[in-house]
Amino acid sequence: MKSADAVIDRAEARIGERAFSIVFHNCEHFSSWCKTGISNSDQVNAIWKATMSTPDFARYRADKLLINIFEPKWPGRR
Repeated sequence: MKSADAVIDRAEARIGERAFSIVFHNCEHFSSWCKTGISNSDQVNAIWKATMSTPDFARYRADKLLINIFEPKWPGRR
C-alpha cells in the first residue's frame, strides 16, 4: 500500500480523465489503483466468476467451440 501522499498524487494525476467503464474501469478499479498500483474490482471479478461458472455458460462455450471446429467458414459469416 502506498503512503497517503502517494495515493493523493495518483488520484490527482487522473483528474479530468474520461475512461469510465462499469466493467473495466469503475470507481473500485480507480480506488484500488490509487492505493496499490493495481486496478482491480472484487465486485466485477465476483460477477465474472459467477457468470462463467454456470452450466449454461459452459454449454454455450462448448457449442461455439464445436461450431468453429466443424463448420466451414463462409464469406460474410461471423
